[in-house]
Amino acid sequence: MQNGHIHHMRHTATYTWRSLTNSIRYHNFRTEMVGTLRASTHQSAVQDEHHHVNAFFPLVSFRERWAIASQALRQAASPEWNSGPVCCALAAQVIERFHLDSCFLGLTEDSIPCIVSDASLVQDDGVASSSDAVVCPKDQVLSTDLATGSDNIGPPALFVEGDTNDAANTGGDEMVAFDDPRTWPKHWTAQHIKNLLKPFLGNGIAPDYDSLASLLKLGDFQSLSLLLRAAGIRRPPPQVDLLDYFMKHLRHTVKGAASINPERIRYCTAVKTVLSTTGVNSKVVCCCSPRGSGKTNLLMCLAQTMYPGAMEHGLVIVRCCDAAAHEKCDPSRQSWLELVRNGAAVEGLCELIRTHVASVTGRPQDPSCYSEPKQAYKMWMSETKKFFGTPNGDENMEPLILLDTCELLAQHEHNSLKRKASGKPYTALEALCFAVPAPHGIVVVGCDANITEPTNPATTAVAHVGPLLPFTEKSCQQANGAHPPLFHLAGGVPRLLCLCTTNQTISQGEPLTPKNADAFHRFFEDFSVTAKSQYPVQPTLFAQTYTCLLASSTKARVKGGDVIPVNPAWGYRKRALTYDEAATLSMGTYDPHTGRFMVPPITFGDAEVITKHSVPILPSQLHPFLDADVVARFGNYAATEFERLYVIPLMYAVYGRYLLASWEENTSEWVSLAKVFEGAVRLDQVPLLERYEVNLVGGVQSFSRTTTRQGSLKHAVMYCGETCGAHLCCRQTRKKGTGVPHAVPLLLRRDSFMAQQLRWDDRQKLVLSLATSHSHCTQPRNMVVLDANALSSHGWLFPSH
Repeated sequence: MQNGHIHHMRHTATYTWRSLTNSIRYHNFRTEMVGTLRASTHQSAVQDEHHHVNAFFPLVSFRERWAIASQALRQAASPEWNSGPVCCALAAQVIERFHLDSCFLGLTEDSIPCIVSDASLVQDDGVASSSDAVVCPKDQVLSTDLATGSDNIGPPALFVEGDTNDAANTGGDEMVAFDDPRTWPKHWTAQHIKNLLKPFLGNGIAPDYDSLASLLKLGDFQSLSLLLRAAGIRRPPPQVDLLDYFMKHLRHTVKGAASINPERIRYCTAVKTVLSTTGVNSKVVCCCSPRGSGKTNLLMCLAQTMYPGAMEHGLVIVRCCDAAAHEKCDPSRQSWLELVRNGAAVEGLCELIRTHVASVTGRPQDPSCYSEPKQAYKMWMSETKKFFGTPNGDENMEPLILLDTCELLAQHEHNSLKRKASGKPYTALEALCFAVPAPHGIVVVGCDANITEPTNPATTAVAHVGPLLPFTEKSCQQANGAHPPLFHLAGGVPRLLCLCTTNQTISQGEPLTPKNADAFHRFFEDFSVTAKSQYPVQPTLFAQTYTCLLASSTKARVKGGDVIPVNPAWGYRKRALTYDEAATLSMGTYDPHTGRFMVPPITFGDAEVITKHSVPILPSQLHPFLDADVVARFGNYAATEFERLYVIPLMYAVYGRYLLASWEENTSEWVSLAKVFEGAVRLDQVPLLERYEVNLVGGVQSFSRTTTRQGSLKHAVMYCGETCGAHLCCRQTRKKGTGVPHAVPLLLRRDSFMAQQLRWDDRQKLVLSLATSHSHCTQPRNMVVLDANALSSHGWLFPSH
């Protein structure tokens, strides 16, 4: 009896497949096929039937294979077929033998049992029930019903691009829903479906729109729902998920929530203060800061800490221009970024708002409702209020736009918008900001996201915040940051500090024993290579980059508008570059409050300068931890190495200060001693230094004797040992001529004990003494105390000296 039943099943299956090759309609074919599959629950029968399916496989197209597979999977989960093992076997065979793309289907080995276990959720008529079966891993629970959208939000307003006549209505009052195939008109083509679904594609693979159109004509709504889930198309949640939103619209490097640092909160507070200003003006806040200074994190921090409610209710747009430039867009329609770059700033602003509203609400928006900025903002607030239920009267519930990497827009000039005074064109970024209607605000950040005077100061207020300064050591320690050597070599730059904190072997607070000192050495090598790749030195700007390193390492005071002096021996005179311009090129960070230009030392090693240029000072001579030998012995230094790790680099810092002053003057080898030690002495002692000039063109040299005779005096920093200090070749400046060069002692001890033992003529002699801070103790009248920490960047090595 059983053999006869199997024979009958084979005969029916053969007839079914041959009928398919003769172009029998899908629906009739599936009916016969399902009848065949239901005829037996015996596994051998299923395997035998599988043989016949495989025999006719080459004659079946992809669409037909998908229709068969989707129907077979549903029937495998049907309550009428109760044999669990047979169901699993059939489902696996269908996927394997039909060669279906598992990524396209959204199916895995763990997904198949999940389908079978939810067999009671499938109806016989092929229409999804209110609890439609979901293909997902067994440990994943989906709370939103895709097919019916039973979230009580109401039918979405719909506009489908490319079909303005009948795409929005299926007959009667039923509106088309992007996530409910049962509301789609059956005459729709693949292009109609593509236009409908494109704004809502998630992280899944885009579906085959031709297959969707075929299934729609067949009325196979459940297969359509399955494919929509596989493509990540689902109704938006009741509120915007900040992390998902950031990861979707910002750079790919964003892996989590913003890192909240106290030093960044003050920037967020300053931005909010500007945006909260009452009045009829639109508010534009711009922040120009070098690459890696934490601009993206600032926008995330601003949204999380200052506007969390508005963010959750879809009232904050966060976009990265760089990420937007690489997004796949509809070739038939320009993206908001393309519109802005091509001079259509108003249209670009409206398109940005329209696509955002469609994304967060899941409701396609009619472009005609977003034709000009004021109307676009009105629709933005109206649509999000209806969808999210935005409360009334909350001052923090106002629309806000946050844009990252805006230097991409600042590089393009607007084709018609020009300044009244100079006639110079505004940038595309400025045109976009000025298109924001009052009283709304926009925040733009970038390496060169500068906004100048507005086209109409009466209606637009522009505020500048930044640059974002490197973190201080204190704030980094509070945030469980990197160890001191790594922190100082990273220069407090957030991007480089993130690389430091990724290594758990040397996490902050762990004692640096010889065991993890080896781990530090290995990590340091990788860290150094990665840092240099993040901030490569441009060959055409090597001279300026090297000067910036000297200025940073010696803590010299500069002005943003000053032209960067370069070594005259290198002959770099073709391009004059200011410190402000160097900051926009991410060569470092300029702090206008302290007058310092800061460069992470880890980005500039000896290898980069030895093979290319003959430099007067190697980076490792200023920063000992750039020396591989020093790093290899980290944590095992003897007290006698104080000279190598602290004193010698300090001598090179003095020499570096001299080089900066000499290159700036470029007229004589003799420069003002006050200029060399600017910012490192008390103001009341500056007049004494102004009476002297110094010549250190010979660099740093070592001598064995404590004094130098006039005949052997050299123009250099003459180091005589830790106990004896050093001598600088100086001369007095007079109204009539100059004095005779002589050696001015530079004492290395913290106190003035040795200075008090020396005797000199108060009217002619000068003694310099180093200290870790300005000292006001009793001392000889002609002894000038130098703050060592104001001359060198490595005073942290020996804080007790």
